Amino acid sequence: MKIPETIIKEVQQGRVAIENTMEDPYIQSKVEVYGFTAEKMTEGKNIVISVQSLLNKQQANIGYKLAATDSFNTIKASLDEEYYRVRKVGLIAFRTNRAVRHTLGISGRYPKTYPVWLEKNHQLYTNALADEAILARFAEFGISKAELEADLAALPAVSTAFKQREQKSGESQQTTFKRNQEYKEFKEWTRDFYPIAALALKDEPQLLEKLGIMRRS
Repeated sequence: MKIPETIIKEVQQGRVAIENTMEDPYIQSKVEVYGFTAEKMTEGKNIVISVQSLLNKQQANIGYKLAATDSFNTIKASLDEEYYRVRKVGLIAFRTNRAVRHTLGISGRYPKTYPVWLEKNHQLYTNALADEAILARFAEFGISKAELEADLAALPAVSTAFKQREQKSGESQQTTFKRNQEYKEFKEWTRDFYPIAALALKDEPQLLEKLGIMRRS
């Protein structure tokens, strides 16, 4: 999920306004009359720094999530190609034996959701390897026991990739939640500060421009 540019710009503008106020004794003295003391400005600065830190962390987490998703999709696509091939051979080899098709889990529609897909993979390879007659029939169509063992052994990799994707997704959501909380606090703080600064500097538009605040009519 992409971070809205408006949020990034608002936070950056807020930091400029706060820091330029703190670094200019004259502006600081003007807003201090209305309660925005040095301590109050430090509070605002800490808030905006916290929001920016979470925005950076959120950007990183989005990248980690995308990387984990791409890794999962790549691994699954590779295993899915093999599963499709073995399943297709099974449907041909056992087209007259619905009991075996059921045992292998290849009856019905092709699995679409990941949990069902993974379960059907395990069912096909595990049950085929447990039955010598099924293995012999597969061998007639060029599918060896070694291939089926390798296919079964490859499944943990996709499970691991899926777990990593879910972990990164969860971390991203948690950071987004924290960022939203901090951003709300930032908005509340600046909602007071901006109009106060505009009032305190109403006759000095050049100083308002220094803070990045538009003069209100």
